[in-house]
Amino acid sequence: MNKKSWTRILIVIVAGLWAYNIYRTVENYQVTTETQSEQQNTNMSFAPVMFNKDTFLLDLPLEDPFLRNGTRWSQSMTTSNVPPSANQSQRNPQRQNPAPPIDKKIEWPAIEYFGFIRNHTANHQLCMLKIANKNHRLSVGDSKGQVTLIQAYSDSVVLSFLNELKTVKK
Repeated sequence: MNKKSWTRILIVIVAGLWAYNIYRTVENYQVTTETQSEQQNTNMSFAPVMFNKDTFLLDLPLEDPFLRNGTRWSQSMTTSNVPPSANQSQRNPQRQNPAPPIDKKIEWPAIEYFGFIRNHTANHQLCMLKIANKNHRLSVGDSKGQVTLIQAYSDSVVLSFLNELKTVKK
């Protein structure tokens, strides 16, 4: 085929594509005008949507959570009912902040864990522990002094001393 025949074929294809696009545009326009006229003729009523409002009251904390220095805030509702002179006397009466509770640190005795000793005839395990520079063999639940063996693992033991738990590694 020569150039002229290819050109004629391509012109027919392009013309067909243009005709198809024009047909779809006119068809869509006619559909939209029909639906608009139908909508105007129908009697439809719409009720407004009612929403229930959710309300709540935020309470102000009594301490500043960021400073942690015991500074008290006064809430506006409680201070508005009290006269200003009484309110000032309540704010600055020689502040006596309670001393923070001192956590009593428990002095643990020096404890070392050496491992298991297996007794094949009794079929239970004993743990070798060195408590306060004395060697002891304990099974789970036994205690020496105030140190009680709670759990025993191959690499560590869990001990209790004055109701405080501690894990001692090998």
